[in-house]
Amino acid sequence: MTSSTANRSVAFYAPLKAPNYPTPSGDQKIAQHFWQCLQLCGWMPELASQLRSFSREGDLQHQKRLARLGKWQANKLIRRYLRLPEAQRPKCWFTYHLYHKAPDWLGPRVSRTLSIPYVIAEASVAEKQRYGPWRHNFRATLAALHQADAVISLNPKDLPGIQPYCHAVDVSHYLPPFMAIPPQDNIARSILRQQLAQQYPIPEHQPWLLSVAMVRPGDKLASYRYLLHCLQTLTDLPWQWIVIGEGQALTQLQKETSDLSHRVHWLGKLTTEQITPWLRACDLMAWPAINEALGMAILEAQMHGLPVITGATPGVCSLFADSPNKRGGFIIPQQQPDTFKQGLFKLLTQPSLRQQLSHHAQQWSHQHHSLLAAANKLNQWLTPLIGKAD
Repeated sequence: MTSSTANRSVAFYAPLKAPNYPTPSGDQKIAQHFWQCLQLCGWMPELASQLRSFSREGDLQHQKRLARLGKWQANKLIRRYLRLPEAQRPKCWFTYHLYHKAPDWLGPRVSRTLSIPYVIAEASVAEKQRYGPWRHNFRATLAALHQADAVISLNPKDLPGIQPYCHAVDVSHYLPPFMAIPPQDNIARSILRQQLAQQYPIPEHQPWLLSVAMVRPGDKLASYRYLLHCLQTLTDLPWQWIVIGEGQALTQLQKETSDLSHRVHWLGKLTTEQITPWLRACDLMAWPAINEALGMAILEAQMHGLPVITGATPGVCSLFADSPNKRGGFIIPQQQPDTFKQGLFKLLTQPSLRQQLSHHAQQWSHQHHSLLAAANKLNQWLTPLIGKAD
């Protein structure tokens, strides 16, 4: 994976949220990781467009307006690319995350006109939308999948729904979720924890539980309430709950936790750099992950050696070793609060267990979910399509 003066340009597009979208999210972070992954493969991603094709309400006219805008932007891109010498045009179009609420109106048209490979990372098919409110976008998603030369999925649950719409059986690939291995910090964990304890303030010698997620209605709020219910039964134990995130349901959740106000610490929205010290200083991450697709915050916690207790969804399970003896935490079947409470009790009361899980978390995530591991796999699939980055 080396670089040279040869053209290695890849047109990169994320219909839901561009890599530089102002509101941070797990989806945006994955887009950034794919961008870095392409660079590691020796390719030069260039943002093709910031058009957001997201249709929240399923309004048919809104979907059609976005489709027309997408066609206009695609034609504009085509004209710009065709004015370039062939050697300077993109060698591939790479779209991250498309589905019925955020289809790709650009990539299929541009790649078809330029005769370049069309690659999709993260697609999903919701069959109930075939005749539903998003049926217009649904058809566009199926057409994009059929045209794609490679479809890469981070969630194994998505593969069965995608494969029937690919034009060949070897087009779809599973790629374990990934991110950069965090650099080593020179500040000792004990000193970092002491600094944070004094700054906020938080009792330093009680176990610190961390949750990192948007506080919005729906599944996120359901996860917070599930965890709150579990913690309310463990008040005879010392613990402090640190919550990083904001959203429309924050005020409601704060009211529901008022009886634990001396134990809950609301940090609001933080940048990745601001979250890192908490990942290093806390004792465990707790997140029920109700209907969670992937859970990149969970992977990030493991990268820092933070033990995790979470709910079992296919995407979340893909972040852990198959063998329980090698896992960096506990995966609890969905909707089993008693089992979740038991797991929390063990983690809160057994520092040696937390230390053992911390070792497993870091070892497994660094080996199987690093940018380099993902780049090696991505390179295997892209090289036959677009050649080698000389």
